[in-house]
Order: sequence, then structure tokens, then C-alpha cells
Amino acid sequence: MPTLSVTIEDTSPVLIYSGAGGGNWDVGSSRNDSSAELYSQSSFMDTQLLNANVSFSFYGTGVQIYGAKRSNHGNYQIRIDQTVYPPVSGEANDPGTFQTALFSAPSLNLGIHTVTMTNLGSSPGSSFLDIDFLTWQTPVGTSDETLLALTCEDSDSSFQYSPSSAWNPSPPNVGMFSGGSGHITTTPGAYVEYTFTVSNSPYLSLFGPVGPNYASYSVQLDGGSPQNYSANKAFYRPQQMLFQAGNLANSQHTLQVTSQTGNNNLTLGIDFAQVFTTGSLQGSTSSPSSK
Repeated sequence: MPTLSVTIEDTSPVLIYSGAGGGNWDVGSSRNDSSAELYSQSSFMDTQLLNANVSFSFYGTGVQIYGAKRSNHGNYQIRIDQTVYPPVSGEANDPGTFQTALFSAPSLNLGIHTVTMTNLGSSPGSSFLDIDFLTWQTPVGTSDETLLALTCEDSDSSFQYSPSSAWNPSPPNVGMFSGGSGHITTTPGAYVEYTFTVSNSPYLSLFGPVGPNYASYSVQLDGGSPQNYSANKAFYRPQQMLFQAGNLANSQHTLQVTSQTGNNNLTLGIDFAQVFTTGSLQGSTSSPSSK
């Protein structure tokens, strides 16, 4: 069975940082850290607050969290579902180590898992924790098959924007969108529905930009409970993962993404959706086109 390995940066909205608006965490950059260029995409999130945490959920069998170990870093702890792992030291002698695995669990049972990383600190001057990027693994299809990435651009008819007058199909920075096209809205309550049909066990993700002028939004899959996220980040980053889901049933699905109220003059952007599947499953997969 082929395995999909998914990587997201610290700026992806699917990472939920503790504190109001993620306020327990600070944005790392070259403005405040001369070693920022040693991180993936020269960005990271850090905290020195005791018990500050970051969490996310995924469907799969393995997960790895990457960051730095440095002289001012302390201890941290990982929880996956109901399992709490022993504390780990993030301290290392200068100049430190970067883009290193802070945690790895490669052999989880296949299913939906929730991962939480918590800063435990240790002593004054050694209380920092940072996160750079993470990966997880999801099996798709059957053995001896090639993994296929099927991409559906925002302009495809499977995306329906409501009300249509609230959406701009020619956003600024459009050259940084996949395929040179995108949709944005600054209207609270405006939404987009993406309808697609898949076979068993493929993986879906939705992408769009984040940045200082971008909005919070809610996501509903097949009319389920809304899940809230925020694309409001310190720096503009295109093509970030806004939502992901795995183990989708063999049926038609609808993903609704809504710009939340209170987002006056803030932007929600939609770039593309992506389904990962295999040849044996592709016959039951419609809407996206291979890219």
C-alpha cells in the first residue's frame, strides 16, 4: 500500500496554537533571530510560556515534529490521543541544531489521532520551545500501486462561490496562486462549497494564502460540526494547507468554507483542492484533474 507523506509549515492554519489567536506563541523571523534562515522557509513559531501548546489532528499511522534544539530551549512533552510520552529536552550547545526531529511516532494504529506538544520549560534562560514544520503518513489504496495527486483549481465548476458578487476571481498576488488563479472575499459570511466524489480512503486537502490581512474561517465537511481556523498570520504565505481530511467514505462529499463574522476588511482566499488516490481508487474519483 503506498503511503502519502504530508508536510506542513508552522504557518498552516491546521496547527492550533494555544492562547487567544495563538497568543501564547511568537513568530520567529530574521527580525528577531539571526538564525532564522536555518529554519525551513526561514520561519518558525516559538514560546517561552510554561504549558503553552500546539495541537493538530490527522488520519494516518505516523507523525514527526521538527524544530530546533538550542541553548535557551527547555523541556517539552508530547501527547497523542490518551498516550502521554516522557518529557524530552530541547536544549543543545550553541550553535544548536536546526530542522531536527523533536519527536517521531512512526508506528501508530491507522486512525484519526490528535497530537499536542506542550512546553514544560526547565529553568530561567532555558525555557523556549519552537516548531518549524511537521510531517505525517497516511496509507492510500492497495500494495504495488502508484500514488496519484489530483488537483482541482479554484476556477473549476466543482467550486461554487456564494454570493458570487462577494468573491473576486482576480486577487492581488495572483501569480503566487497555483495555476495563476484564485478567489478571495472580504465579506463576512461569504462561503464556497467544493463538491467531489471519492472512493475509500483517499486524502483531501484545501489550500489558500495566509497573512496579516487574512481572516478566520469555519469548515464543514458534509454538514458536520463547524471547525474553526484562522489564516491571520504575521507574514504572507501562499499555498498553505487550510484544511485536510482522510479516510473519506465512497460517496459524494461537500466541503463548505465560510469567512467568519467579525472579519470586516479581512480576506479569505481559496487556491486549490487536492485529492491523493491510486489507480484502483481513481475510477471512483471525480472532479479533480491530474496535475
